[in-house]
Amino acid sequence: MKRTFAPSCPPTDQEEERARQGGTTNTTALQGLALLLIACLLGAGPAAAATVQLTASEPAAVGIRLAVTVEASAATDLYGMAVDVVYDPAYLAVEDADPLTPGVQPMITEGTALNENAATPTILRAALEDDKQGRLVVGLTRRAPTASGVDLTSLTGLFTVTFKPLKAGSTAIAFARPTLFDSQQNPITADSWTAADLAIVGTLTIGVTSSEHGRVEPEGEVAVLTGTDMTFAMIPDTGFVVATVYIDGRKIGPHNTYTFTNVTVDHTLRAIFRRLPGDLDGDGAVSLGDAILAASVLARLPVSLAIHLDADVNADNRIGNEELVYILHQLAQ
Repeated sequence: MKRTFAPSCPPTDQEEERARQGGTTNTTALQGLALLLIACLLGAGPAAAATVQLTASEPAAVGIRLAVTVEASAATDLYGMAVDVVYDPAYLAVEDADPLTPGVQPMITEGTALNENAATPTILRAALEDDKQGRLVVGLTRRAPTASGVDLTSLTGLFTVTFKPLKAGSTAIAFARPTLFDSQQNPITADSWTAADLAIVGTLTIGVTSSEHGRVEPEGEVAVLTGTDMTFAMIPDTGFVVATVYIDGRKIGPHNTYTFTNVTVDHTLRAIFRRLPGDLDGDGAVSLGDAILAASVLARLPVSLAIHLDADVNADNRIGNEELVYILHQLAQ
C-alpha cells in the first residue's frame, strides 16, 4: 500500500533556516548536499511535473535485508535531487556498508536514471541525521561536464537503500524535505511523492556456528521465513575436512551441505572440522611421505618431521596400523 503527498516549493521558512544552518545533519553529507538544497530557492518557476515513489522489495521480514528503491517518472531535464528518507527506527535500520568504520555508512546504491547506465558522471551522498537511525539524508546530482538533465517517461530508479527489518508489524517509509531540480537549477514540481507502507512479517532463526579450521555459509543468526527452505555449506580450510555436523544437537555425520526444508521452528547447526585423515606431515594432502612417516613410527625409527596426531583415522590421536593401511589405500586409488 502506498500513500502520497504533494510537497511545497519553495521551502518553508523553517526548511530554509535548516538548509542554511545545516540542521543537525552529518557535516560531510551537508557538504555534498548544500548545492542541491538551494535549488528551490534559486528557481524562477516550475520546469515540469513529475512523480516520485518508494518501492520496497518482497518480502519485508525480520532479519532479512530489504531493498527500497526511489523511482521517478514524467520528469523533464531532471538534473538532481535532495530528499530525506524517513522511517521508524523501532522497525527498520539502514544497513551499515562498512561496520569497521565508526558510525553508520549507509548501504545505498545509485540507480540508472541520472547516470544513464553509468555513462554520465554523478555525485551521490547519504548520511544519517545526527548519526541516528530514523532519517536518511540523500543528495544525488549529475555533474560537470554534463550540462543537461535527463527526460524520464517511465519509472526509473534513482537510488536504492538497504534496510534491516527489526520487528514484525506495520510501518512506513516516507519522504521529507523533497527537492527535484533541472539543469538550470529550476525546481521541478512533483505531482506526488508516494511513500511505502510495509507489513513486516516475523521470521524463524537458525543459529549456525563452527569449530576452527573452517566456516559455514551463511553463519550466525540466520533469519528464515516460515515454510521455506534454507541450505548451508560447510567449507573447510585447506588441509581440513568436515568431521561431523550437528543439527539441533544431534550428530548426523560429515556433510558438505545441509538443507532445512519447510522450516516451522527455530533450529541450530554446528559444523566440526578436522585435519585431513592420513595427512601426518600436515602438507594438505595424503602422500607417500605420510606413508613413510607412519611406517617409521610403527618401526620405532627416529623421524625428523613433526607428526600431526590429529590426522589419525580413528580419532585416538595415535599412529598405528590403521593409519598406515588407510594411507596406502588412498595412494592406491
